[in-house]
Amino acid sequence: MARLLVWGGDEFAIMIDDIMPGENLDALTRKVQACFAQEIEMAGRKTVATASLGIAVTPGDGADGGMLMKHADLALDRAKSEGRAAHRFFEPSLDEQARQRRQMELDLRDAIAEESFELYFQPIYSLRKDRLKVSRR
Repeated sequence: MARLLVWGGDEFAIMIDDIMPGENLDALTRKVQACFAQEIEMAGRKTVATASLGIAVTPGDGADGGMLMKHADLALDRAKSEGRAAHRFFEPSLDEQARQRRQMELDLRDAIAEESFELYFQPIYSLRKDRLKVSRR
């Protein structure tokens, strides 16, 4: 059985309960993407939509719905970064990369608040000459 859950303005989740062990998830993913790839007409203009998919599979990627959605979202971010109509399965490295990115954001916020940055080089760009100014020391 498949259920469609609306997640946001342009995001949704498909939950499929009855996937058999060994079933080809890549083929199933391509079928979902093919549904989006059909030409439609809107306001007299023909267009084709695409879908990027992030996939998490239980139990390996999470035992509860919250963890599965988090991991599917990380896989979706990776799919979107790789181009249109891509699909990616969750991998543990995606979670580690997200944790490192969040930590770097926190560290940068702290550094800004504490005025910890020091300027060592300030390029000066000449709009008139459309190039970097060269200082002669």
